[in-house]
Amino acid sequence: MEDPAHRQALLQQKRKALGSTPSGRLAALVPESQAFLQAAFERGESAARLTTQLLRLLDDYGAPELTAALREALEQQTPRLSSVAFILARRHRQRRQRPPLPVNLARRPDLENLTVSNPSLEAYDDLAQDPEKDPDPE
Repeated sequence: MEDPAHRQALLQQKRKALGSTPSGRLAALVPESQAFLQAAFERGESAARLTTQLLRLLDDYGAPELTAALREALEQQTPRLSSVAFILARRHRQRRQRPPLPVNLARRPDLENLTVSNPSLEAYDDLAQDPEKDPDPE
């Protein structure tokens, strides 16, 4: 007999560990990657190889950019890494941005899975306000 409380506890542990594997990290940061990987797998692509390469693109371009590129590739029915890389490069060219440079962390494996959050910059906006100006003109 299976105890429902035990099963629920196991599910909670699995959810906590979601980001601890490469595919879990990708799924947690870019949920669209699951549909992309499924479509690519159906066309004969290696999901493991794609996951590794998508993680590199995630590190280089960030989650919002990769999400947009995966969506566009799926809309165009081109679930291939080359398509995603092309879309990312095109988007950067359109914004006149240089492509990101890869960072070699071979000497610092402890930094390989480091994630830095984007802090709120509202506090700086408050500091930049002129205290002599009346914020509430009447």
